[in-house]
Amino acid sequence: MAFIMPAGLKLAELPKPASPAVTLRPVPGFKTAVLRFSGWSSEKTVRARTRQLEAALERDGLRPAAPVAAFYNPPFTPPFIRRNEVMIEIQ
Repeated sequence: MAFIMPAGLKLAELPKPASPAVTLRPVPGFKTAVLRFSGWSSEKTVRARTRQLEAALERDGLRPAAPVAAFYNPPFTPPFIRRNEVMIEIQ
């Protein structure tokens, strides 16, 4: 699991984790292509959306890296307002 903090903040300005199992580290900037979708985020749906995004990137001549799925809502959120994303770093 990862949390991305807004650009411009320094590591020392971020809240201190309550658990020693959580670590903060800077990550160099990168660009991603993102496909947003609603509904349930089943493994089958994530695979299909990943293929859809990869095809768009290849069509546009971009080299995709490994995909990452992101889910933003608690389980009780109705499917039609759930926010999910497939993100692929591009070279």
